[in-house]
Amino acid sequence: MAQDYTRGNLVGTVTDQAGAPVVGAEVTIRSNEQGFTRTTTTDSSGQFRATALPTGTYAVTVTANGAVVVQDNAA
Repeated sequence: MAQDYTRGNLVGTVTDQAGAPVVGAEVTIRSNEQGFTRTTTTDSSGQFRATALPTGTYAVTVTANGAVVVQDNAA
């Protein structure tokens, strides 16, 4: 089976300051090069997964209860 090095996955866990999982947080992933956006929601363990993303850099924003709690603008 050939490997695909043109796509990857972004996975993570969103926790609060006490280390508890943040359930239902919205994770927005924006491609810096191509401009498209993917949005996913954290599960009951605070985990999220975005699959088959083209290689490149991404800006990630996490919103919980209507407030931006994390924003990472990777370059």
